[in-house]
Amino acid sequence: MRFDLSLLNANDFVVNQFEGGLFVPQMNNRASIDDSQIKGVFFCCALGLIYEPRNQNYPMLKYSWKNTKISLIECAISADRSKRVTLLKMEVDHEVCLLKNGIFAPFNTNNAGAKAITRLFYFGKSARQVFTLFNELIHTNETFGSVITENSNYLALLSKTYQSLKITSSVFNSFREKILFNANVAIKSPNTRQIASVTLTDSCMYINPSCKLHRTGVLAFPLNTVLFGISFENVTNFTLELFFTDPQLSHPCYKADELLHLEKKQRYVDMFEYSFMWNCLSIRIEFVAKESLYKFEDLISPWYQRQVDLNDVQNKWTNGDMSNFDYLMCLNYLSGRSLMCIERYPVLPWVLCDYTSEILDFDNPAVYRDLTKPIGALESDRLDSLRMRHNTMEDMIDESNTGLSELLCFGQIVTSDSATTSASTSNAESSSFFDDFDMIMPPLKSASVLEGETDVSIINRDYRSYDPLQRLSMVPFLYGSHYSTTGYTTYFLLRQHPLWSLILGGGRYDLPDRLFSSIPMAWENCQSSNTDVRELTPEFYSCPRSADKWLGLNDSIIIGRTQANESVGDVELPPWAHSPKDFVKKMRYALETDYVRNQLGKWIDLIFGVYRDPRNALQKDNLFHPLSYEENFASMMQEYAVLLDRFIGDIGITDRLSSSREAALTQMKEFGVCPRQLFYDNHP
Repeated sequence: MRFDLSLLNANDFVVNQFEGGLFVPQMNNRASIDDSQIKGVFFCCALGLIYEPRNQNYPMLKYSWKNTKISLIECAISADRSKRVTLLKMEVDHEVCLLKNGIFAPFNTNNAGAKAITRLFYFGKSARQVFTLFNELIHTNETFGSVITENSNYLALLSKTYQSLKITSSVFNSFREKILFNANVAIKSPNTRQIASVTLTDSCMYINPSCKLHRTGVLAFPLNTVLFGISFENVTNFTLELFFTDPQLSHPCYKADELLHLEKKQRYVDMFEYSFMWNCLSIRIEFVAKESLYKFEDLISPWYQRQVDLNDVQNKWTNGDMSNFDYLMCLNYLSGRSLMCIERYPVLPWVLCDYTSEILDFDNPAVYRDLTKPIGALESDRLDSLRMRHNTMEDMIDESNTGLSELLCFGQIVTSDSATTSASTSNAESSSFFDDFDMIMPPLKSASVLEGETDVSIINRDYRSYDPLQRLSMVPFLYGSHYSTTGYTTYFLLRQHPLWSLILGGGRYDLPDRLFSSIPMAWENCQSSNTDVRELTPEFYSCPRSADKWLGLNDSIIIGRTQANESVGDVELPPWAHSPKDFVKKMRYALETDYVRNQLGKWIDLIFGVYRDPRNALQKDNLFHPLSYEENFASMMQEYAVLLDRFIGDIGITDRLSSSREAALTQMKEFGVCPRQLFYDNHP
């Protein structure tokens, strides 16, 4: 099956799916309808339609409900026209063709021009049912504004779809099972999100997704197979990722524990196949409300076979009972990052700086990167340039702050003489960019408490043109890009997950000259470019058996040719790596050396610790764009909520604020977010 949920647009979801076919008039000279159609599956979604032919020689077709007209027609089939069938006629202004012959090539969009594109679909006895549903979705899409998720018709359709997913006892493994919990949720995979219903009984967890791929229907997870769970809350969702034993794995997830008797270095090298998070089956569940998350976690946590606690994993690593890789993966998950979330993919450091030598000497400190500095601070000339830009931004605020005498910058007061006052770094006293909102503008009050005010035009005129995103963008920073973004993840994993890159690029790959083609070049770029400060993904250090998948190019991917007329092929490896598998093994060996172990705490301070805090980050040249910090984003969302409540009767202002808020959400998802801070003292 070629269909993938990542083909759906943002906020889209599968409403229903039908068996049917594309009726081809040129084939209509046979004795039956079966000979006059290209059979396939129709995925009927909230925002559009995707048709997947069973025959991979034909491309998949994607349509939008907007500017679409449909009707039912009678059509004669067979040479003597003695048989008639009901067809659904659809007229569209464009059609997207993709994945023909199962090849991951750029999508082809056919635009209608003066005359609409017409397609005829056959649904058999379901024709009128499908027609009714299509008509409803077309009408619903006509009402959508710029912010779909706030549209009442969209929310009604979402509620109706959730209702259809409600799980009944008829699917339970045993009639004795007792229902403990029901909820509407979303299931997150790396580049997709689909709505689903979850039911928890006293012995099993059931999930009913809206899209029934491979005819799986309701998924059942016995609770005695739950290893552990990690929950995470942020401004956009409330998430619990559950990890299960997988009987199909050749080694249990906890196999690494049996290797503790081996000699230290050999144990770390062998453990790359047994990283307990890497070889787990996991399900990432997003809840609508935090109360639902708390209740579900309370019910399922007694089944956990192990606990993943920050103090526990830190002690294990400090005592030498956990590899550097497993420790970093634990920290990533505990900070809200996951292999099941491309926007918050786990981040690991470059640990080597030698990608040109024929032989790699692991005992030579010169081959290792300085882990006490962020990537952006490793090259002094670039760092000087970034510092100069930061200082210029501060000066611009002092000179043109529209009368504002002070600007609160992550707990620092930036005044005209550039003097700064650092805030406390303790967790209890931490404050975000907006905590002293009243310093900059008069305090906002809920419109509901403004007694006697009836004319919105006289309520705080200063706020009518105010935009929280614009104000946050005024805050000075060193790095406008981030070390871990959706784009960087798809960049490294282009060959293993080409669809991720196609979707991110709107159906196109990036220019061939800008694609991931060389390990030495990737390292060189992140040392010299002001906009490239990327770190690495877990694939660089784990699972060498699958290294060919993400470092090698197979025949099912067509990327293009560079300006030098060279085809984009396998990734160029360092001279010291004899194969993709050898490259990953040596990278992992370097990660697990004593030299890196002794320096790793400094890098953890930058990513998960005291210098991740934007109030302290400038001390280590580690300050990123203000939207990269979750706490500031959360405060900005609170400002949007207050403003939207204040101007609820002014459509012009609320539409502008809603659009600005959606832009902020998109920017946060695509341009990188710092992990949640885990440590508030220097890491050992």
